[in-house]
Amino acid sequence: MENYLDLIPKSDKLSLGQRIQNTISITKKSSDKFMTAHDRSYGIQKIFDLHQKKDYKCETLFIATGIFDRYIYAVGVQNFLK
Repeated sequence: MENYLDLIPKSDKLSLGQRIQNTISITKKSSDKFMTAHDRSYGIQKIFDLHQKKDYKCETLFIATGIFDRYIYAVGVQNFLK
């Protein structure tokens, strides 16, 4: 019976430090799934498009934007998935 680690070529074996560094770089990339300023802008644009389509009053646009911002703040940007 062969050890599965023996099947990995020597060049592909990483030291502990290299594996930790790869894990850290992966977690940095995982921030892509959280809401950014661009995502907030996209949400506000959708609210604005709905405002124009339904011909709401200006006050409704500002109230909806305020509610959207307060919701994002309450949930937390890091917990608000795209």
